[in-house]
Formats: sequence, C-alpha cells, structure tokens
Amino acid sequence: HTAEVTGSSPVRPTKVCNIEYQSVASLFLIKSPTMRKISAFIIVLTALQCICTNVCAQKKTEKENSGFVRNIVHRIFYPEIRYDTLYMAEPWGKWSISLNENFTQHYYYQITDGLSFPIRNRLATSTGIGFSYMGVGIGLSVDFKKLKGKSKDSELFLKCYTNRFGGDINIFNIGDFYDTRFETDISYKNKLKGVNINTYYAFNHKKFSYPAAFSYSKIQKKSAGSVIAGLSFHYDNMWLGYDKDLYSEIFSNIYDSWDYPVADSIDNVLSGWTTHYLSLGAGYAYNWVPTKNFMIHISLMPSLLLLQKKVMTYEKITYSSPNISTPFDVELSRNDITAPYRLYNFVCDGKISIIYHWKRAYVTAYYTSKMNYIDLPGLDNMFGGKTQSIYHRWNAKVTVGYRF
Repeated sequence: HTAEVTGSSPVRPTKVCNIEYQSVASLFLIKSPTMRKISAFIIVLTALQCICTNVCAQKKTEKENSGFVRNIVHRIFYPEIRYDTLYMAEPWGKWSISLNENFTQHYYYQITDGLSFPIRNRLATSTGIGFSYMGVGIGLSVDFKKLKGKSKDSELFLKCYTNRFGGDINIFNIGDFYDTRFETDISYKNKLKGVNINTYYAFNHKKFSYPAAFSYSKIQKKSAGSVIAGLSFHYDNMWLGYDKDLYSEIFSNIYDSWDYPVADSIDNVLSGWTTHYLSLGAGYAYNWVPTKNFMIHISLMPSLLLLQKKVMTYEKITYSSPNISTPFDVELSRNDITAPYRLYNFVCDGKISIIYHWKRAYVTAYYTSKMNYIDLPGLDNMFGGKTQSIYHRWNAKVTVGYRF
C-alpha cells in the first residue's frame, strides 16, 4: 500500500526486509512524544529482525559476506552450523548434570638389559558431580581417602574439546609410591609433581566429533574418523623421599646392635629425577556408531620429542655416629646426570570411550593413557647395561548424566 508523507508523490511499497524505511517516514506523522518513543523502539527491533532474516535466508557467497556489520549480526543471531548434520547433531537440552567416578594411576619403570624396576602410586579414586551449559561445564570431585587423612594427593584437570581443536591440562602432586615387584613402600615422603598439557587438531572436523566421545556436547549420528595432529608439553619432578632425617633413621635401625663408632659412605644412590619434553605427533581417531544410541571411540597418536631434558639425580651419602645414643650425622653430595637427546625417544597417547545415550540421559566410560620412552645412555656404565626410562599414566572415568 502507499501513503502520503508531505503532500508529494506517494511512498513506494517496500520489501519486507526493508519495511523500516516506510515506518520511519510514518513516525513523523505521530504527534505524541510517548508514542513516538514506543514506535521507534518497535521499528528498531523490526529492522534488526528483518536484517537478520534477510542475511540468514540468502545464500552465502563471498560478495554477500564482505560486509563487517552483516557478519557480526549473522554470527550473533544466526550462528552457522559448521558441521555436517548427517554425521553429528546437538544433544537434547542445553543443560546437563552428571555423576562420575574417576580412577588414576602413575607408573615409572627403569629398565636395564631388559630387567624392569617398576614403581607406581596406589590407585587414586574420586567421586564427582558436574554441571554444563552448551558443552561448557564445571565439576567438583572428592577423594574420600584424602578427607580421612589417608592421602595428600591432588590432581587438577582442565579440558576444552571442540570438533576442530581442543586440549586438556593435568596438574598433579602425588605420593605413596611403592615397588611393585616386592610390594614394599619406597619411603613415606616420596612425591611426584608435574604438569601435562595436550592439544589436538582434527582435520575431518565437519564429520568427526571429539566432544561426542569425551565432553558429550555433541552426538555422533554416523560413523566417521579423522586424522589428528597434536602438540604436548610434559614436566615432572620425582623425589624418592630420602633426606638427612630419613637416612639417619634408617642407619639407626641398621646399626642398632653394632659396635660403635660407625663411619662410612655410599656412592651413587638414586634420589630422583626431572623430565621435560615438547612433542609433536599425528595419529587417527574414529567414532564407530553401530546403532542409533551407541558409540565407541578409539584413537591413537604417537609423537616424537622435539625438545627433551631428562636429569637423573644421584647422591653420595656420608654418615657417622660415635655411639648408639647419638643420631647419625648424614651429609649428602649431589650428582646430576643429563640424558642426551635421542631422535627415537617418543610419546604415545591412546584413548577409548564408550557412550550409550537416550533422549535425555547418557551413560559413558572412557580410558585414556599416556606413555613416554626416554633412552638413558649416560647410565649404562653405572648400571652395567643398556638403560631406559618409561613413564605411564592412565585415567578412567565412568559417568551417568541427565540433560534438561
């Protein structure tokens, strides 16, 4: 329809997406200031909605997306679907709540001429609850052994997974290591501290979803896989827990019936080590969907060490005591041996995840593993054979969740 504005030629009809021009002209015919404000507000909303509708409805071309404002409006009000909807979908609901049980363990192996000297910490367990909105969540876990004062271990996990890229951070401070061959404690003061940072990039991110396997913010509808690449950083500092006081206590027990005075020394006693490395690798990940509600994820990514520093710390122990009633005087002399860089030192990450979901509920279980191998040629003469170091950490989690 048409309208007269100032007695001149009639206003031409406009397209729906440009209806604001006619409305603005009509606004000046309204005499009430209050009605003008209300009308102006309605016009602004109508204009914004029409612009967005027009942008979303038109086919995206390079020319149409050249406008900066149009891009901003489109991304805010009509975010693009950046994946193939035949292969993945958004889950029902925006919110989710979950209950989970976590299991974690750290291993260290020193291998000389094929003979393994393994140590590991006792299995750490925790029970947690988590909340998330649109795939972004927060969780709280409780270690009941720590609440009872039976453990001082602590681990912090931070994770962010998207279809294209993502990663996780693990900060740990754990103890309670023991020798797995003889089932004996190393010491009551041992401690492993460190941080591990992992990243990934999925090349087939339009069909394959990492979040479907680990954060459950996507649903994999059809089986798909992807080549993945990753960059990792690792640091740990292992201390076996032997200080002057502990050595004095040990020697007092050994020489409790000895003829005093006592004075002696022991060379090259391993007291701990530190490990740094930066690794780059590539592998493959696959989401298998045998039925509508069931999915199994498997991925493997080997990596080579770009940078590496492994330092083994040995001590010379000098001890003496004049009589049985006097504590041992202990002196420690430190000797650090740095392992040279070897091209074939490597890291390997493996993941398995199983998910069964309904419209609102889901049950999941996953297992992740990280292992690094570092050759220690500088210790061959000391131990009388070829020596390597292997570190292995695994984490398992069982989750029951509900979406709403």
